[in-house]
Amino acid sequence: MEILRNILEYLSIVMGVLVLVRITNDILQIYQQAHYHLSGYKKIFKDYYKFKNKNYLFLAMIPLIFISDKIYGMILFVLIGSLFLVLKKKEKKIVKLKFTTRIIRLYIGILIVNSLLATLILVKFNLKELLSAIIILILFENILVFISSCLMLPIEKGIYLFYKVKCQKKLKRIGCKKIAITGSYGKTSTKAILYNILKEEFITFRTEKSYNTLNGICLSVNENMSKNTEVAIFEFGASEKNDIKRLIDLVKPDYGIVTAIGEQHLETFKSLDNIINEKMLLASSTKKVVLNIDDKNIKKESEKYKNKITVAINENADFKAQNIVYNREGLKFEVISRDENYSIVTKILGWHNIYNILCAIAMAKVFNVKKSSIEKGILMYDGEKNRLKLEYFYDELVLNDSYNSNKVGFRNALDTLKMFDSYKVLITPGIVEGGKLEEEINYSLAKYIKESCDMVILVKNKASSYIQKGLEELGYDNVAIVNSFNEGFDIYKGIKKEKILLIENDITDIYKI
Repeated sequence: MEILRNILEYLSIVMGVLVLVRITNDILQIYQQAHYHLSGYKKIFKDYYKFKNKNYLFLAMIPLIFISDKIYGMILFVLIGSLFLVLKKKEKKIVKLKFTTRIIRLYIGILIVNSLLATLILVKFNLKELLSAIIILILFENILVFISSCLMLPIEKGIYLFYKVKCQKKLKRIGCKKIAITGSYGKTSTKAILYNILKEEFITFRTEKSYNTLNGICLSVNENMSKNTEVAIFEFGASEKNDIKRLIDLVKPDYGIVTAIGEQHLETFKSLDNIINEKMLLASSTKKVVLNIDDKNIKKESEKYKNKITVAINENADFKAQNIVYNREGLKFEVISRDENYSIVTKILGWHNIYNILCAIAMAKVFNVKKSSIEKGILMYDGEKNRLKLEYFYDELVLNDSYNSNKVGFRNALDTLKMFDSYKVLITPGIVEGGKLEEEINYSLAKYIKESCDMVILVKNKASSYIQKGLEELGYDNVAIVNSFNEGFDIYKGIKKEKILLIENDITDIYKI
């Protein structure tokens, strides 16, 4: 009996540690996706004790605190912990926690905080078993991770200041021309297109992937920028107020591009006016700025700036696209400017990419890039990964627009989907982080979805429920509700006919109900 008891003691403690690790990983995943802003914990606190799905298991653990020294108490805990881990494994979240050096440092802090608190609980309350302390930690792990994050902030600030100074010194030493690109969407694609053009005539650097935060830019510059760089292109992202100002202070860009402004990150910005003010800071901080004046939010601000170069399809602008031919093989159009005209041919899809190309051309002309280099650079560019790209995914044809989503991009992706003759399927969790406008944004998409899709697969969360409501009111009933992208993709694979799938914004599997 004593041997059984010892085995159960060790087994229950191991199970407790596994549950703690899994919960901690989930919390840190959301914190990481919030760009390490403490405001990300609002969602964590909101959801942690909401009595739904796996959270009911927390309730079942409470009485075990008082019977953890009993054999049946240990057995019950092992069973509950196993059930919790099995349910968590079934979620198969697409966006996983990345174990960066910052997360590793934070993990060490969490380990210290948890160890100190467990010891204090055991001594103060004279508990018989370590398992009791572990259960208490599980119940309050969200608060403990938050405390650890706060305690680590001074250390992270010091590390950041070190790399920031190193980054600024390197930029000053190299003395290259610096271009910053911001906007609610189109930043990464515009950066890539502009890079493809400028590299034809200059030694050009760009920040990797979608690196658009303070730490990402510092890392990219410190590790990858060549001392011979002549032009550097930076992407500026913002998820809350003053993010753009901090990036401007870091890079001190000479030139800027504002691609478009929409209702991204309304949850943290609170209002569209705040987003507009944040993004347009770049226009007042650079010698020349390229503005997309077909965007109504940019247009109403554009008159304030004498240093602007305008681009558009519909409005009169310095660079205007016309004679547009758009099909599933790509885009062809002419660009009319005061100096010369351009014949653009590109393999990339999506009406919105015309604006990204226009912005890149307008900035390239600031650097007096030759017409032939501009046209060649655009022709050779074949698009960014997961941004409205036709590809095969596990031997299935998909239109992959999964990196993120916004209302304009969503509608453009649907327009592209309509060009195919196959059975058209959409899988999406909707548009999240819409704040007060989240319901309106997603509900309004329903009519466009109905016009474009033969079947809709919605990943269950608050945003997709608004799309579902809109589709139901329109009498569209070929809708499947799933708990994860993987589950939805299994449904798609089971369709036995010629088909194509549009993946729109799968990144938001982290926003499950």
